[in-house]
Formats: sequence, C-alpha cells, structure tokens
Amino acid sequence: MHIETDFWNLVFGLVVFALFIYKVVDLIRSKGIPFLAGKIQEHNDAQTEILEREELLAATRKKIEKKVLDQKRQFIALENNMQVLQDYALTQQEHKRKEQENLLVLLKQRKEQQAMHRRQCQALLAAIPHVFVQAENKLRTMTATSSNDGFLREITAKK
Repeated sequence: MHIETDFWNLVFGLVVFALFIYKVVDLIRSKGIPFLAGKIQEHNDAQTEILEREELLAATRKKIEKKVLDQKRQFIALENNMQVLQDYALTQQEHKRKEQENLLVLLKQRKEQQAMHRRQCQALLAAIPHVFVQAENKLRTMTATSSNDGFLREITAKK
C-alpha cells in the first residue's frame, strides 16, 4: 500500500504540475503574448519611424548637397563672368587710352599744321605789299608812256 500511495501521490503531483503548467501557459497566452506582441509592435513602429526619419534626413541631405553644389557652380560661373567683365573693362580702358593717345598725336599734328599754315599766311601777308611794289615797278617800266600813266594810277589807287 505504501507503493500505491506513492503512486497516487505521484499521479496527484503530476496532475497538479500539469495544471500548474496549463495555468502558466494560459497566463502566458492571455497576458504574456499580447504584452510581447504589443512590445514587438512598438519596437517595429519605432524602427519604422526611425527608418522614415533616416530616409527623410537622407533626402534632405541630398537636396542640401545638390543646392551647395549648384551654388558652387553658380559662384564659379559668377567668378568667371566677373573675370571676363574685368578683362573686358581693362581691354576697353586700354583701347580708350590708345585712342586718346592717337587723338593727342593727331591734335599735335594738326596744331603743327595750323602753326605752319599760320606762318605761311603771315609770310604771304608780309610779302603781298612787297609783291605789289614789285608789280607796280614792273608795270611802270613796261608802260613808261604817258597814256598808260593814268591807268597805272587807277590800279594803284584801287589798292
């Protein structure tokens, strides 16, 4: 009978253990699995949010890098344009300087020509009375007759 009692105790212990296991499994199914599923869902949501933020940050970073690259290109183009404008301005200044030098040389030549013409005119004006005197003397010698004497007086009087 002692063996039977031990057998029944063993069977009772196994049944109690089975019920305990059943309750633990039932408790895990009713409370633990939904709790773990909620935690897993929260973790997945957090991971999804992090991935979305990373994608947004990556897209924003690409946009910023593209804008920076475009601004660098525009700055380089602007620098090139400024260099071209400066070169053009220097070329224009050099051209104006050469043109002014040429105008100064031309002005100097014209002044020299005017001075030369003025001297020639003064020499001619100074020579005109002398020429008239020579012409008058020549006419007198050519026309030494008295009839031409009145004609000579008329010409010299008009002078």
